[in-house]
Amino acid sequence: MHGIIGNSDLLNFELTGVYDYPFSPYIGKTTKETIYGIEKKDLLIESYKNINWSDNFDTLILEHTYTLDTMFKMNFKDYFEKKAKKYNKQIYYLDNVKVEENDNSFSPYLNTTNFTLNSSGMLHKILVPVIAIVGTSPEQGKFNTQLELRREFIKIIIM
Repeated sequence: MHGIIGNSDLLNFELTGVYDYPFSPYIGKTTKETIYGIEKKDLLIESYKNINWSDNFDTLILEHTYTLDTMFKMNFKDYFEKKAKKYNKQIYYLDNVKVEENDNSFSPYLNTTNFTLNSSGMLHKILVPVIAIVGTSPEQGKFNTQLELRREFIKIIIM
């Protein structure tokens, strides 16, 4: 989530709220205080229990649902899916979660339909060039590097 909020200038949608679990040390602080990034929107971080489901938003972006399940002995995926269905909202998972077809949920992780049987693990449904930013640990800044490259490519295209 830090990468999305910290690089909100690259989004083609507007962030309208940031929510965390009720006992998070970030509750009551702003995104400018707590999140590193080039361009970030200044939003108050609130408990997910304060989401006004009737507000004018169409999609929730969720991550770490399994971690929260373990911490709080609650099924967060089910909780948010029931609320989203009731209020006609979509869910975009940043986690590798199984989503049902024709559901209002999406997970960007690859599944076996992206591979042919004898493809040696190569993808066959990608129609655009791919640049790989690789590293050995999650703390190396690979995601931020990708976003910086995107920002530079956008400048080149515009100029």
